[in-house]
Amino acid sequence: MFDHQTSRHPPNPLDPDTHTRLQSPIRPNRSPPLPIIIIREYQFQISDPYSPGDPLDVASAQALNSFRANLLRDIVARWVTDAVEFEFARTSGNSRLLSPETLSDLQRRITAYDQLYKLRPRPAVLRESTLQTELRRCATARIEARIRQNGGDETQTIEQYDDSAIETEILLPEVQEEARRRLEAKLRAVSLDAIL
Repeated sequence: MFDHQTSRHPPNPLDPDTHTRLQSPIRPNRSPPLPIIIIREYQFQISDPYSPGDPLDVASAQALNSFRANLLRDIVARWVTDAVEFEFARTSGNSRLLSPETLSDLQRRITAYDQLYKLRPRPAVLRESTLQTELRRCATARIEARIRQNGGDETQTIEQYDDSAIETEILLPEVQEEARRRLEAKLRAVSLDAIL
């Protein structure tokens, strides 16, 4: 195997063996490698906000940092592409290389965005059971029927009631029985479709 440590060629970042060697424990008097993202042929430094500790182990912290770096790269890639296209147009097609000033400005913008960029957890979406959904439909239908029966106009709807009115209606035995009947009818229809 080719030894990257003694080679004159830079290590290949896509080689998994190189990655593990580069991530190996840090030698004394050496700081950890700075995380970077590569867009086109340009490298930009970013932060690694997740570190191993109480809620995260080493692998989880590395996975989150890697995921975050990929998202950041995807977001700011347009900035680099726009700068390269601007440089190409400015030089009448003679150069696609960015000037040191432009690179510095891009690094400043990326660093500022990096400081604000946070991964946010998605809220858990609780799904209702099929019976709960049918109970809610039956309760809603009953409340809307009462609104129409009491002379409510067409613009008055169930949305004017809060969830507590619907929850109270769901507790009524006749609503629960109606929901069960509807659900049984749906299940029979599905069973018949499967047989045919």
